[in-house]
Amino acid sequence: MELSRIIISETNDEQVIVLKEVGGERAFPIVIGIWAPDESRLLGGCGYHLREGALGLCNAEIGMWIRADAAGRGLGTAVLRALVRWGFTEWPWLRLSWRCSGANRASQRTAERGGLQREGRLRSNAVDPDGQRRDTCCYAILREEWEQLRGPALDTHSAPG
Repeated sequence: MELSRIIISETNDEQVIVLKEVGGERAFPIVIGIWAPDESRLLGGCGYHLREGALGLCNAEIGMWIRADAAGRGLGTAVLRALVRWGFTEWPWLRLSWRCSGANRASQRTAERGGLQREGRLRSNAVDPDGQRRDTCCYAILREEWEQLRGPALDTHSAPG
């Protein structure tokens, strides 16, 4: 399978976050690798998923994971901001959502720093790999909100937060 290179974000220190879309066609889910600036190491993965209905509804859920040794330095926030910008400028999305474990404060902070609003908490709705029930926090941003807010707060070229 061929990889097409998509660079959709830069940080202030000129390091490029390299995202590679798997395959050349837009099939779902869209799976994207997050690579080190020199493309020598996979730092994580992200993408768009149709978990809120068919494509015609123009809703997508953003998913992401970051390697533990690459976490905590703003990478997730920078990638989320880039995915939101790309989703609202190059895709037909009207709503982008993010769900994470209620115990994962880092993921919740990433959503908030990425400009998404907390919509609620689904109590004891999922089971973790270790078999424990957990809550899920739900976040989203609408295209019209992003269009009104974009600027320094959501600029993908500002320093990661």
